[in-house]
Amino acid sequence: MDKLEGPYKVPGGKSLNLTLQVLDGILCHDGEDPKLSLRPDRTKTWNDFDKDIENKMGKNELFIRPMTLEGCLVRVVDVIAYLGRDIEDAIAVGLINKESIPELFRRFQ
Repeated sequence: MDKLEGPYKVPGGKSLNLTLQVLDGILCHDGEDPKLSLRPDRTKTWNDFDKDIENKMGKNELFIRPMTLEGCLVRVVDVIAYLGRDIEDAIAVGLINKESIPELFRRFQ
């Protein structure tokens, strides 16, 4: 995003002026954490963020910890949305039916 939006200040132009926290949230919004808990990495710096981008682009590390609580929340919501859509797709193509989904989860349809 910082490359697409242009330099921080473009004379006569516009800039989104995105913060490190916003860029980190965009980068970290996808991917599942194999752990049961997710905590923000509040110590992350611009250099750490640049390394995260290199790792993500090179697929060396698919999971990158967000630096804010908002980033953690977006990650969890994103996983829920993907799983929900996967279930809907499986029902649509006949791989499963609604009755095969545990009652606990059917309440949220």
